[in-house]
Amino acid sequence: IYGCRDSVTKTIVVKNEYGFFVPSAFTPFNNDGLNEEFKPIYSPYGVDLEGGYEMTIFDRWGHVVFKTNDINKGWDGTKNGQKLPQDVYVYKIRYRDALKTSYQKIGHVTLLH
Repeated sequence: IYGCRDSVTKTIVVKNEYGFFVPSAFTPFNNDGLNEEFKPIYSPYGVDLEGGYEMTIFDRWGHVVFKTNDINKGWDGTKNGQKLPQDVYVYKIRYRDALKTSYQKIGHVTLLH
């Protein structure tokens, strides 16, 4: 209105946002079709799906009961084909985001019968 002009140029970097959620319990043996295996729930954009993933499950004595490098493969509550008892197990998950930044999550999951 007063004849003044202005302009601004700014570069905006948009990074992939992603979610990575680890459940605290699962029920593989009740045959209801829900929560049949333990695995993280994630949004695929933003997570490095090519070799940047490892999940290990331990019993209360520190013995490995399950291990995988496939983010789509979950633990079914068994070891060597045998159902494990209802108990609390420890997980350790390592993964990378799309920018190759590494993350580690350690926690516990309850196997319910």
